Amino acid sequence: MDFQLHCGAWNQMFPVPNAVADHFLKLASPDALRVLLYLLRHGNETLTDEAIGEALSISREQVEDAFLFWEQANILERSGTAQPQEPVRQNAPAPAAPTPQPATEVPKPFAQRSSAGFLPTPSELAARIQESREIKSLFDMAEQQFHRMLTPTEQRSLLWMRDYLGLGPDVILMLIGYCISIEKPHVRYIETVAVSWQERDILTFQRAQQEVQALTAQRTFTADIIRAFEMQRRPTTKQQAFIDQWQSKGYKLEMITYAYELCVESIDKLNFSYIDKILATWENEGLTSREAVDAARAKRSSSPDTDTHSYSLEDYKQLMNNF
Repeated sequence: MDFQLHCGAWNQMFPVPNAVADHFLKLASPDALRVLLYLLRHGNETLTDEAIGEALSISREQVEDAFLFWEQANILERSGTAQPQEPVRQNAPAPAAPTPQPATEVPKPFAQRSSAGFLPTPSELAARIQESREIKSLFDMAEQQFHRMLTPTEQRSLLWMRDYLGLGPDVILMLIGYCISIEKPHVRYIETVAVSWQERDILTFQRAQQEVQALTAQRTFTADIIRAFEMQRRPTTKQQAFIDQWQSKGYKLEMITYAYELCVESIDKLNFSYIDKILATWENEGLTSREAVDAARAKRSSSPDTDTHSYSLEDYKQLMNNF
């Protein structure tokens, strides 16, 4: 079948690297191809993941996954503007995969912080799967967690985490499960957490389980605070620091909520520093329930030598002057 390009279209074209047509049409996902074409078409513009996603009606995470695929394929590189690298020669040999190192030889902190430089060819990936039942099982179980087939980028990422970070398959699968549970099942995020685990020696199933339990408890505690404080957004970094401190001190949600109510009554707004002052006062006085606080306040109000308002606006102003 013969095709002819309309003559008027020649003035409205942009180049596409030969390697894309020669090697990646079968490997790249539809989203990856769409993102690449959009980037090449707007090569002289400064683009954000959000802008690309909006233009293509896909999520920011899908844009990141697509860009990561082309970055690993040596087609694009991240910079101030989205510019393609020099096209890969058609007959250039595929870059060889680095020799895997045993887990005990992984340096700390780990220098390579993503799988961007790890580029085994599809045939090399297939050979690894055939040669290792462990790798095949890892891929199969990861696909069960994702409820879909793994992309080539995801396969390379899992293999990189196993070979170079020294994470066992059970640890990798627990990591994937956690990231899916918090709705961040994307290669870039998973690898960021994986590097953090490697640097903190979270390399066994037991350590990974403890870490996931701690992270889950932190997220649950934070969610409870957001609901109790009727917040419409996620806490800021400073607010999250207060929340983490309250959790580490073992403050009950009931007491934190009561402190929040007194804060709003006193200054008519949410203020984490003021709430923290109330909680610290109760801790110093050994008050661990609303009833105990009410009894202490009632006793204080009945004393002629004591200010009837324990947490006044003057307290707030004095507190703010200390920050």
